[in-house]
Amino acid sequence: MIPIVLAGRDLVGESKTGSGKTHTFLLPIFQQLDEESDSVQAVITAPSRELATQIYQAARQIAGHSDVEIRVVNYVGGTDKARQIEKNLPATSHISLLELLGVSMTW
Repeated sequence: MIPIVLAGRDLVGESKTGSGKTHTFLLPIFQQLDEESDSVQAVITAPSRELATQIYQAARQIAGHSDVEIRVVNYVGGTDKARQIEKNLPATSHISLLELLGVSMTW
């Protein structure tokens, strides 16, 4: 599946829990990051706080294996979004995760 994603093609997949779906879509994102850039290069949306947290933890795990710092930030609904953004500035994230329910972001 990863070669299909790396080729820029759309993909719909289904598999059991714990089979690596999250890493399958995160790894191509990490491969294409420019760590030298201070801009947000990927925005990942999730329909629930639980899924956003799961994706965030997996992204942090992958980022931890990089030789250079890769910044991953998780913005979730039901919290002070301005405070979340302020807390993460001036270090702009490479990857931002947004939990869609209750999140309204202006970039």
